[in-house]
Amino acid sequence: MSTWVGSDDNSLIESWGSPDSSFTWTSPSKEVNKCGFKFQKTSSTSPKIFWVEKNSPAQDAGLKKGDILISINSTEVGDRNRRNINKLYDKKNPESCNFVVKRNNELTEFNIPVKNFIIPEREYKTFTYMDGWSKSWTTISPSNETTSHSASGMCKKIMKFAKLDNQWLIVQVDFKGCG
Repeated sequence: MSTWVGSDDNSLIESWGSPDSSFTWTSPSKEVNKCGFKFQKTSSTSPKIFWVEKNSPAQDAGLKKGDILISINSTEVGDRNRRNINKLYDKKNPESCNFVVKRNNELTEFNIPVKNFIIPEREYKTFTYMDGWSKSWTTISPSNETTSHSASGMCKKIMKFAKLDNQWLIVQVDFKGCG
């Protein structure tokens, strides 16, 4: 049976067909200090907010999905990895954090209280797919002769979903063995 599993906002991540494997698990509830938003960090871009929790300090302050994090507590985010970004507001000020975000090419500053939250037990699902890949390129010799080349293979795509606000959202995609 062929089924569509999911895609991101730009339809860049999608899988058709039956997964090679899948499993579901539940994470236990836990207590955390947070402002109420999640961001996505890729190697080539500044962190972008992709989810703002309903009734959270972040939503109350006016933070929006799509805002780009520029600085936290007067420290530029730059090319820091996710763990180091989280450290900027986890330990510096337990009561509130100052965020500067870029929205519509304008910088906006937010002072957001840090609130103690109970993260409820949450259900996760993981699907594994074998996906094909291919590459094509052309080389030109010194005598202007062109030669076409191509390569192809299979790789494993692992998609992790979390249930947030009764919606299944992609939270992580890993590619193993892709050329």
